[in-house]
Formats: sequence, structure tokens, C-alpha cells
Amino acid sequence: MLLGDLFTYTIISQDEGLIKAKITINPTHNIFEGHFPGVPILPGVCQVQAIKEILEQVLNKTLRYNKVRDVKFMAMVTPDKMPSLNCEISYKPDSNDIKVNVLLTYNEQNILKLRGNLCQI
Repeated sequence: MLLGDLFTYTIISQDEGLIKAKITINPTHNIFEGHFPGVPILPGVCQVQAIKEILEQVLNKTLRYNKVRDVKFMAMVTPDKMPSLNCEISYKPDSNDIKVNVLLTYNEQNILKLRGNLCQI
């Protein structure tokens, strides 16, 4: 779990099927010592994990990805220049899955787009 250590989040707004949150990155986390020394970058897998953890907290369920149809990384997240990200998670329960469409941004810059399914474990 990365929540509370690598990142924290604040819910900006929440409606049925839509979560808007602000993710704050811990720039002193030890992951940045190895990824990459002197030029820290938040790994894409950590961004994808953060989305799952926020959704788990909001829905009060333990989830896992069972399908990621599209994921597009459009910019590198450097914690010194991008200390926080805006996160918009659109979700819809479908049979045993939760379908998600996610957009991470910094100011007006798109960082990540993701479409996929999660299921409860």
C-alpha cells in the first residue's frame, strides 16, 4: 500500500460514479532514490496503484485490476515540479466488475489516462 507513505489524497468532490481528488506526493519517499537518482520520477505503476487505492478507500472495498484496456502516460511526474496531481475517477459497477475511466492532470497538463475494470477480492 502506497497510501500514507508515497502519497496522500484529499477528496475535492464525490458524486455517485465520480470522484475528484487531489493526490499529494511525498518527495522524500525512498522510491525516488532509485527511480532515478538525481532525476526523480514517479513510476507509472505507482500512479496506477494510487488510483486503485483511492477507489478502495472511497468504496470501502478491497479491489484488484482484472483488465486494463488502455493506459496512456503522457508526461513524467517529477515530485519537485509536480508536488500534487488532480485525479478524476469515473466509475460504474457492471456485473462483478467496476468499470473505470481515469484522468490524472497537473494544472492543465494531462499526465495519465486509464480505462479498465476492477473487481472486489
